Amino acid sequence: MEHLFLVVLVTLSFGFSEASIQLYRNEEFTAGTNSRYFHGGSEAVHASTADDPAYIRIEAKMLPETVIVNKTGLYDIYFLICDKDLEGTTVTGRSMWRSPGGYLSAKDAPLLTFIGVIVIWYMSILLECK
Repeated sequence: MEHLFLVVLVTLSFGFSEASIQLYRNEEFTAGTNSRYFHGGSEAVHASTADDPAYIRIEAKMLPETVIVNKTGLYDIYFLICDKDLEGTTVTGRSMWRSPGGYLSAKDAPLLTFIGVIVIWYMSILLECK
């Protein structure tokens, strides 16, 4: 019975994960028709503004920024450059996304309860076989 308690505890802890983290390590931009782009992952999207005249730097550092997404859906994040002089630019860093499902994507989050029940059922069968 204590094994079943441990399985339930581990299963419930899946719902308390903080965020999904995408790591970028010297990722290169892909050439498009008149620009270069880097696909940073799927879940959230945020377009930055170039109002600051000093926004082009050899190394750009961004402060952590929270972006609220008000509509449920599948989102992609892209980094774009249109200046041909910036060929060879790479992306290093991370983006962190948090949804109500934690590490689960928005399309998999509704399955969390189902997955938890299946895990408990499967573990109980394994424990009974011993």
